Amino acid sequence: MKYCITYYVHEESDLPKKGWLQSCIMCYTITSNTLFFSQIEKHNAIIETQTHVCQVCKKKINSTSSAINIRAFKYRYNKKVNQKINEYVIQPPPPSPVSTPSSTPSSTPNKQLIQ
Repeated sequence: MKYCITYYVHEESDLPKKGWLQSCIMCYTITSNTLFFSQIEKHNAIIETQTHVCQVCKKKINSTSSAINIRAFKYRYNKKVNQKINEYVIQPPPPSPVSTPSSTPSSTPNKQLIQ
Protein backbone atom coordinates (compact mmCIF):
# COMPACT_ATOMS: atom_id res chain seq x y z
CA MET A 1 0.00 0.00 0.00
CA LYS A 2 1.23 3.45 -0.88
CA TYR A 3 0.34 6.76 0.66
CA CYS A 4 -0.10 9.92 -1.36
CA ILE A 5 1.15 13.01 0.43
CA THR A 6 0.21 16.32 -1.17
CA TYR A 7 1.96 19.56 -0.26
CA TYR A 8 0.36 22.87 -1.23
CA VAL A 9 2.92 25.64 -1.74
CA HIS A 10 1.80 29.26 -1.47
CA GLU A 11 2.96 32.63 -0.22
CA GLU A 12 2.53 33.58 3.42
CA SER A 13 -0.60 35.58 4.20
CA ASP A 14 -3.04 36.24 7.01
CA LEU A 15 -5.42 33.59 5.64
CA PRO A 16 -6.01 30.30 7.51
CA LYS A 17 -3.15 27.85 6.78
CA LYS A 18 -5.48 25.00 5.83
CA GLY A 19 -8.04 27.06 3.93
CA TRP A 20 -8.84 26.62 0.25
CA LEU A 21 -8.00 30.27 -0.49
CA GLN A 22 -4.28 31.13 -0.41
CA SER A 23 -1.89 33.71 -1.84
CA CYS A 24 -0.50 33.18 -5.32
CA ILE A 25 3.11 32.03 -5.15
CA MET A 26 4.13 34.72 -7.67
CA CYS A 27 1.96 37.82 -7.16
CA TYR A 28 0.25 37.38 -3.74
CA THR A 29 -3.26 37.52 -5.27
CA ILE A 30 -5.79 35.52 -3.23
CA THR A 31 -6.75 32.43 -5.25
CA SER A 32 -8.15 28.91 -4.99
CA ASN A 33 -6.41 27.76 -8.19
CA THR A 34 -3.67 25.17 -7.92
CA LEU A 35 -1.14 23.96 -10.47
CA PHE A 36 0.65 20.60 -10.38
CA PHE A 37 4.39 21.07 -9.86
CA SER A 38 6.02 17.69 -9.19
CA GLN A 39 5.54 14.12 -8.04
CA ILE A 40 8.19 11.97 -6.36
CA GLU A 41 7.89 8.33 -5.36
CA LYS A 42 9.78 7.30 -2.22
CA HIS A 43 9.49 3.89 -0.54
CA ASN A 44 5.78 3.54 0.27
CA ALA A 45 4.79 7.16 -0.41
CA ILE A 46 4.01 9.31 -3.41
CA ILE A 47 4.87 12.94 -2.65
CA GLU A 48 3.02 15.44 -4.82
CA THR A 49 3.52 19.19 -4.86
CA GLN A 50 0.79 21.61 -5.92
CA THR A 51 1.26 25.38 -6.08
CA HIS A 52 -1.34 28.10 -5.58
CA VAL A 53 -1.28 30.38 -8.63
CA CYS A 54 -3.79 32.95 -9.89
CA GLN A 55 -5.21 32.75 -13.44
CA VAL A 56 -2.86 35.43 -14.80
CA CYS A 57 0.28 33.71 -13.48
CA LYS A 58 -1.03 30.28 -14.50
CA LYS A 59 -1.46 31.53 -18.08
CA LYS A 60 2.16 32.75 -18.12
CA ILE A 61 3.49 29.49 -16.65
CA ASN A 62 1.58 27.36 -19.17
CA SER A 63 2.46 29.63 -22.09
CA THR A 64 4.41 28.12 -24.99
CA SER A 65 5.84 31.50 -25.92
CA SER A 66 9.62 31.79 -26.00
CA ALA A 67 9.59 35.51 -25.19
CA ILE A 68 12.30 36.52 -22.76
CA ASN A 69 9.86 37.88 -20.18
CA ILE A 70 7.86 34.60 -20.16
CA ARG A 71 11.03 32.49 -19.84
CA ALA A 72 12.23 34.73 -17.00
CA PHE A 73 8.84 34.41 -15.27
CA LYS A 74 8.94 30.59 -15.54
CA TYR A 75 12.50 30.58 -14.21
CA ARG A 76 11.48 32.71 -11.19
CA TYR A 77 8.46 30.43 -10.61
CA ASN A 78 10.59 27.25 -10.62
CA LYS A 79 13.25 28.83 -8.42
CA LYS A 80 10.69 30.13 -5.91
CA VAL A 81 8.78 26.85 -5.66
CA ASN A 82 11.94 24.77 -5.29
CA GLN A 83 13.15 27.14 -2.58
CA LYS A 84 9.84 26.78 -0.69
CA ILE A 85 9.97 22.99 -1.05
CA ASN A 86 13.50 22.91 0.35
CA GLU A 87 12.51 25.15 3.25
CA TYR A 88 9.26 23.50 4.29
CA VAL A 89 9.06 19.99 2.86
CA ILE A 90 12.57 18.65 3.04
CA GLN A 91 13.65 20.59 6.12
CA PRO A 92 10.49 21.26 8.16
CA PRO A 93 10.67 23.99 10.77
CA PRO A 94 11.54 22.79 14.28
CA PRO A 95 8.61 22.20 16.64
CA SER A 96 7.69 24.98 19.02
CA PRO A 97 9.03 24.58 22.57
CA VAL A 98 5.51 24.52 23.99
CA SER A 99 3.30 21.98 22.27
CA THR A 100 0.01 20.43 23.23
CA PRO A 101 -1.14 16.98 22.15
CA SER A 102 -4.12 18.47 20.29
CA SER A 103 -2.09 20.96 18.25
CA THR A 104 -0.95 20.03 14.75
CA PRO A 105 1.80 21.74 12.75
CA SER A 106 0.67 24.12 10.03
CA SER A 107 2.74 22.29 7.41
CA THR A 108 0.91 18.98 7.82
CA PRO A 109 0.30 17.55 4.35
CA ASN A 110 -2.79 15.76 3.09
CA LYS A 111 -2.37 11.98 3.25
CA GLN A 112 -4.43 9.56 1.20
CA LEU A 113 -4.16 5.80 1.05
CA ILE A 114 -3.71 4.42 -2.47
CA GLN A 115 -4.52 0.79 -3.07
